Amino acid sequence: MESTGIYWVPLYELLQAEGFEVLLVDPSYSHQLRGRPKTDRRDCQWIYRLHSVGLLAAAFRPDDKTCQLRAYLRQRANLIRQASQHVQHMQKALEQMNLKLTEILSDITGVTGRTIIRAILRGTRAAEKLAQYRDKACKASETEIAQALTGTYREEHLFELKLAYEAWQFSLKQVEKVDGQIVLPLGRMKCDRALPPLTLKRRPSRKINVPRFDVRMALYYVVGLDLTEIEGISEMTALTIISEIGPEVSKFATVKKFCSWLGRCPNWKKTGGRVKSSRTRRG
Repeated sequence: MESTGIYWVPLYELLQAEGFEVLLVDPSYSHQLRGRPKTDRRDCQWIYRLHSVGLLAAAFRPDDKTCQLRAYLRQRANLIRQASQHVQHMQKALEQMNLKLTEILSDITGVTGRTIIRAILRGTRAAEKLAQYRDKACKASETEIAQALTGTYREEHLFELKLAYEAWQFSLKQVEKVDGQIVLPLGRMKCDRALPPLTLKRRPSRKINVPRFDVRMALYYVVGLDLTEIEGISEMTALTIISEIGPEVSKFATVKKFCSWLGRCPNWKKTGGRVKSSRTRRG
């Protein structure tokens, strides 16, 4: 079956549920030859002909449990991207009112920024009063915040700020719901063997986009190893890797094939002793 958009998904899942072994093929391997007439019927005949002589290789697709976890993680990433767009809309509205809060605070979605934005939406306009909402951990002083909050509170920009803030809050609540769903497939993917207790280590300071459950502990009982011990691998990076490939890499025959699937190997195009291109694909 040729992988085209998402149209293959329902038929693939139906055939697989009926016991068929379905090979999902990259369209670059099954495209028609130049100059041949192209119709859906001819495409099917061409794919059949290539498959009959062994020229089509199946693309990697994880098991059902991993596919379910991957769907939740990808949906979570989409929601976080949407939330970041709403934050940009808040920054735009503040800038249009000449409120330089983004230049004083490194993150307007922090404790100080959220409290000040809520106070503005409630109707507070005095800069000195708004500056009193400063959190004690904020590096900027009240004087600096008050100076940054001296602007023009026009009605249309306040309305834009309100909508952006409410949309951002809604996106965060959606992310929390997805986090609750992510725990379910992780629980079903737990390994059967007994594992020693996981060594506790200090967790970094909590961030807005971090899941509400203990990702490190959940992955430990799925994989049997603490992936965060690998340098450069955070909890979310490890969770993303497991959601894309599953708890094991046995479907990849060699390390080279796994690296090629990841997109880390350059695709060399060489002719006459000269390299025309050697780019790595997006992975």
